[in-house]
Amino acid sequence: QDHGNTSKSATADVDIEVVDSHKKAPAFEIYPREPIILKENFSDFDAKIATFKARSNTEQTSLQFELLKGKTAQTNKDQTFKLTQEGETEAYISLARILDYETVTEYQLTVRVTNKEQAASVTFEIKVEDVNDEIPTFIDSVTGSVLENEQPGAQVMQVRAIDKDGTSANNIVSYELQNFKDLFKIDERTGKITTLQMFDREVEDLYNVLVI
Repeated sequence: QDHGNTSKSATADVDIEVVDSHKKAPAFEIYPREPIILKENFSDFDAKIATFKARSNTEQTSLQFELLKGKTAQTNKDQTFKLTQEGETEAYISLARILDYETVTEYQLTVRVTNKEQAASVTFEIKVEDVNDEIPTFIDSVTGSVLENEQPGAQVMQVRAIDKDGTSANNIVSYELQNFKDLFKIDERTGKITTLQMFDREVEDLYNVLVI
């Protein structure tokens, strides 16, 4: 069940199997107990993001670890993370594909360990932190105009841009002029360009204004 204003829930049938007492399931001794935080530009594919250690609880000490592949990107459908086993009782998770906060903000990963008889699993969370990696993009290209001899303060045009970063202030845009600052001004918040003086078309009829 989620925790939204209008709560949503789902149900699932779970089969619980009663087995012989000597057929014990393995048990995790080391695993992530708190969410793991990674910045979206994290790119160390050799780093051990999460480590695991388990005991067999049977005479057969060797174990088999597996990172389950879910049905959504959040549950590793795209195999963003991979598992590497070390020896008989240990394993670790590392990055296999680049992260993107704007695509997936958090992952719920499940690692399963199996002895010869039974299996056990743990689920842990990886949270992705946004970084300022998106470049603002102008969403429309327009040409402004102003009547000659019109009083200063006349509106010429309005430019608009968006930034696809997922959090502020990474996605808040502001505007400024690169040139002709003595002739025009721009509202840094709205992108509206207005005049600072009257113009004479016979003197100059076109200005190539660069907006940042």
